Amino acid sequence: MGILVILGLGVGALPLLFSLAPELMGHTVLGMPLAWGGLGFGVYPALLFLGWFYLRRAERHERSIAELVER
Repeated sequence: MGILVILGLGVGALPLLFSLAPELMGHTVLGMPLAWGGLGFGVYPALLFLGWFYLRRAERHERSIAELVER
């Protein structure tokens, strides 16, 4: 649940940010709109990290369950 909350707040905040501050939509960074840069360089690395973190936690839980079953 914690990862879903972090993901929802992080990704859900971007549309809210761009609707509350529409002047950000006009800015470009390296010839790319700021919104695209935020998605490409902010959201996707965060998604990769959250996926990695979730996988590590799931593997840890799976190992602990396997240890209980083996006893």
